[in-house]
Amino acid sequence: MKESFQGLAFGFALAVVLIYFVMVPQFRGYVDPVIVMLAFPLALIGVLWMLFLTGTTLNIQSFVGTIFMIGIAHSNSTLLVEFAHRLREQGRSVQDAIVEAAQVRLRPILMTAGAALVALAPAALSSGDPAAPLARAVIGGLASSSLLTLVAVGRLYQEFKR
Repeated sequence: MKESFQGLAFGFALAVVLIYFVMVPQFRGYVDPVIVMLAFPLALIGVLWMLFLTGTTLNIQSFVGTIFMIGIAHSNSTLLVEFAHRLREQGRSVQDAIVEAAQVRLRPILMTAGAALVALAPAALSSGDPAAPLARAVIGGLASSSLLTLVAVGRLYQEFKR
């Protein structure tokens, strides 16, 4: 078990580093990837909260669910920042760009989270399903990151782009 957790932790850390280095050329800068990656700790809050509330331990399945959920949280955060960039290129102010980006991207973000929630709800609610820890981790992480990302990433974007 310890060896498995070490392997997953290394994979998680490597994924975070690689995601950062892939985003640097995409955003043509070093700050925007950090803004996008703010969604990761916000998602982890939801994972830990959900596991605590359901009495689920942090195990291999929940850790894999956390890695899976980080990918979705990353996509949601990228959607928000990338759309705000496009609006800024059209001449909008930082405030207007991030507010409109949050309004326009709210629906796709909620649809992605909702689809995952509906798909994973049966497993999460089942006490005997071996995939229950994975499902609970994903649902908790998406619940927190979907809502907190719009607020926190938007606020951080405003602070760094002034």
